[in-house]
Amino acid sequence: MHQTRDGRPRPALIVVPTAAERQAFVSGCREHPDGQRLLEAATILQTGIGLSGFAGSLNESVMASAAGLVSLGTAGAIAPNIEPGTLLLPAQVRRLNGVTAQVDAGWHAETYASLEREFSVVTKDILYSEEVVQTRAKQSLFEQTGAIAVDMESGVVARLAQTADIPFLIVRTVLDPADQGVPPAAIFSVDRRGRLDAMALIRQLATRPFQLTAVIRLAMQFRRAARTLRSAGRIGAGALLEH
Repeated sequence: MHQTRDGRPRPALIVVPTAAERQAFVSGCREHPDGQRLLEAATILQTGIGLSGFAGSLNESVMASAAGLVSLGTAGAIAPNIEPGTLLLPAQVRRLNGVTAQVDAGWHAETYASLEREFSVVTKDILYSEEVVQTRAKQSLFEQTGAIAVDMESGVVARLAQTADIPFLIVRTVLDPADQGVPPAAIFSVDRRGRLDAMALIRQLATRPFQLTAVIRLAMQFRRAARTLRSAGRIGAGALLEH
């Protein structure tokens, strides 16, 4: 365990793509018995989808003060029969070229012990992709990699942690199942800093109204994913925010 000069555990740096994911997790942390202190000490970076707003967010002083990095948010299932809201605590992140990076084993075990009290935690690999994975590609990616889900941030977080020689962890919850993708209207209505642009969403649906059903379905699935992130914060804040 990394400690500060006064002997307390050092806070982790939480990397989360969107404002909605951040809000869900933080609201759960506030329900933790020691949540207020943990949140005051922690750094939570909202980076945008695919870390599009990440440039300049990290500097040497921020990295030097962090005990580790946590890639937190939602992911798309590529394995069949994985429901929205399923909690993922992958043991490693895999790239399309086959290169893998393992999370910190001790941190993973501590977090698993906290979260399993309320969740059936899935620890299989997660796949990192630089692009949004369409529904038609999910089955082939699952067969090719054996990963259970895909996101657009964890591979970068792993590389940054390795460069800084600090541990990393991945905590994700499933948003879209393997037989479903994220409609373009939802993707293009989130800005580079991960904030929902309501007017952009309205414009998308005005020009492509056939996406409305898919957007409503995704919103309902996000409610399930957000409940999982909130619960993860409520029961796992101690393990996630300090290491």
